[in-house]
Formats: sequence, C-alpha cells, structure tokens
Amino acid sequence: MASALLAADSPSDFNRVAVGARPPAFELPSADGKKVSLATLAGKNVVLVFYRGYW
Repeated sequence: MASALLAADSPSDFNRVAVGARPPAFELPSADGKKVSLATLAGKNVVLVFYRGYW
C-alpha cells in the first residue's frame, strides 16, 4: 500500500486510475488484430497486460 501511495505522489502518475475507480473508455487491438473496446466487455472479467515491445 505504501508503494502505491508513493507512486501516486509522483508527478508522472497524475493520469493514473485509482484502485476501485471506473477506468476510462478505450479501444485496443486484440491478439488477432481486431479492435476491442472496454465497453464491449462490460460484465466480464478483464485482464490487461502491458509489456514493452523490445527486450
């Protein structure tokens, strides 16, 4: 919890979504290249995985 509070105090994290808050509407490509919006997944469990594109 303390690390989350410290991270939220960072100026670069002002656009961060708070725990328990509704996420902003967005659209991302799926693994098969089709666009998926968060609204189409309403009522379903959603897991977002972010990773950098190069190692």
